[in-house]
Amino acid sequence: MKKLTYIILPAILILSGCKKDLEPVKYELYDDSAYTAKVDAEGFTLIDFYGLNDFHGSIERSVDDNMPGLAAINGFLKDKRSENPGGTVLIANGDMWQGSADSNMTKGKIVNESMNYMGFAALTLGNHEFDWSVEQIKTNKSEYNLPYLGTNIVEEISGENPDFIDESPLIERDGVKIGIIGAMGSELINTIQRSYVEGLKFDIMTDYVTYEATRLREAGAHIIFLAAHDSWVGASLTPDRALLVDNGIVDAVFTGHQHYLDEKIVSGVPILQTRGRGRDIMHTRLGYNKTTNEVKVMEYQVIRDLVNIDITEDQTTRDIVDYFVWKYKINETKNEVLGKVINENMTRSMVANFVVEVMTKSYEEAVGALHNVNGGIRAEFNKGNITYGNVYNAFPFDNEIYVVSLFGSRLRGLMEAGGNFAYYFTLKYEEVDTSKLYKVVTTNFVYELSGSPVAGATYENMFSYPRDLVADYIRANKTIDGSKY
Repeated sequence: MKKLTYIILPAILILSGCKKDLEPVKYELYDDSAYTAKVDAEGFTLIDFYGLNDFHGSIERSVDDNMPGLAAINGFLKDKRSENPGGTVLIANGDMWQGSADSNMTKGKIVNESMNYMGFAALTLGNHEFDWSVEQIKTNKSEYNLPYLGTNIVEEISGENPDFIDESPLIERDGVKIGIIGAMGSELINTIQRSYVEGLKFDIMTDYVTYEATRLREAGAHIIFLAAHDSWVGASLTPDRALLVDNGIVDAVFTGHQHYLDEKIVSGVPILQTRGRGRDIMHTRLGYNKTTNEVKVMEYQVIRDLVNIDITEDQTTRDIVDYFVWKYKINETKNEVLGKVINENMTRSMVANFVVEVMTKSYEEAVGALHNVNGGIRAEFNKGNITYGNVYNAFPFDNEIYVVSLFGSRLRGLMEAGGNFAYYFTLKYEEVDTSKLYKVVTTNFVYELSGSPVAGATYENMFSYPRDLVADYIRANKTIDGSKY
């Protein structure tokens, strides 16, 4: 029996000129077992793996940003799956939810619904899946039967996976058994707000992946696929990563996090990564010979620049998007024109300089501010009208504003700190009284960051976000002179 699931699609009824509420309809989940896979002339059953990494909630099409949009991506994937209907596997490689007003306002639900509809085999958690806390991961996980993977994410005390991490699944495509292992880069815990991963550690993945691969092969897996939210960029791999491919532990690897175009084969194992935001799609085709048990790499590539490919948008995906946009009033929020940027486009570093000035001026007693730049600022401000959606894209993280108290001696140290921060101060170094207490504005992410220059200081949580301060400032002032920053 084929499974059915309910979503809300935009069955728009017009009555007396008024648009009615959207109503639930059914869509049919794709049943891979109902179809056969392609078999080549040499008897290899062909398995096509397609993957997205670092999608960051890029729901809507934007030619300027080289983003095809979710409906086009799913249209493309459906076309590819129709070419090998019983031999296709879809993989989500982390950082899927966080990054746009469309996805953030739904806490990733809009992306989850799409993955459920398309029949993704697994989601490897990325560092940004933790941006709304472990509790939100659990909430999202409870809504659909999609494995959440991260074999090397363990509890510090027990050494076991937390309850939101699933066992590596063993799936089947036309008699070919495929083990899917997900893992996270061990250092990426340092990119997450510390309080959100308290009690957890991200261990080096090598032993965990090896253990899972052995378990899956003993359970009958013919192919082992590694979905790692971890960057394997470079001509040579680090020794811990090289062990997994040099020793034949895994047969193919999709990676992520760095948003870097990577397309290579190492020790016969294809390793791929895209630039993220749906701009490209990873594709590896493996062949399995049911007679000889041989696994063979048939092809591998990053399919680039989907925005330039003639794709018919998938209508059901468009309906999913339209429903969430309607339910959460997304367009009314993100399309508000706040003001405009004049004279010069603003790069991310210029936006960083702007936000710390705004943060400082938003609090009367503050003498300065700092905000992380790389990773913390996610979009540019171009000349012309600037909307709340533009601000949201630049500041997608729900990092709360902290006003910290620093004695002048420490403030002087902050002025000399440097690092991955933008700073703004209303007084000069020599004007600082070393015995006086000063107020400086930052975020809870910066405050909790390992080695933070404001760590441990007394703070007041203002329960506001940088994007809110920026939006209010632009509304009040109407223009930003880009040439100032």
